[in-house]
Amino acid sequence: MNNSLSKLLSYYYPVAGRLDDTKPIKEIPLLLVQLTRFHGGDQGLVIGVLLSHPLTDATGIVDFMNRWAKLARGEELDPNEIPFLDRTLLKFPHIPSSKLPDRWKPVPQSQVPGNDDGIDKQKKRSDRLDSRIRNNVQMTRRYIRQRLCLTKCRYAV
Repeated sequence: MNNSLSKLLSYYYPVAGRLDDTKPIKEIPLLLVQLTRFHGGDQGLVIGVLLSHPLTDATGIVDFMNRWAKLARGEELDPNEIPFLDRTLLKFPHIPSSKLPDRWKPVPQSQVPGNDDGIDKQKKRSDRLDSRIRNNVQMTRRYIRQRLCLTKCRYAV
């Protein structure tokens, strides 16, 4: 188990606590493994694995465990099973500028044509809707009161 895990961690060097081949990470454990054997030694074992979530997701953990099992059985990893961890591909060839071109700068609200009209129309629409809702609520209350009165009158006779 130790040999296969050691071999696997040479491929997954960030899991071993190295962002590259030389710099150790001391702040957080990225991988913890606990091996528990049942009584009698040949009754079986349990492997507990804690893998830091910022390092990988569930699919990555499953791939890691499957590849570890493959190495523990004495098999070799296929080239497509070796993780590709070259971060230089993610770097920009040049540093992008944080300045926006003038044509992309936001236009002040005072310069937007018809902006006040749009806000006024929305407010009027909202006020009309509020008054309709209030009227419907009042009509519903009146209807309920009338029905209750009729029901009481019907049963009172």
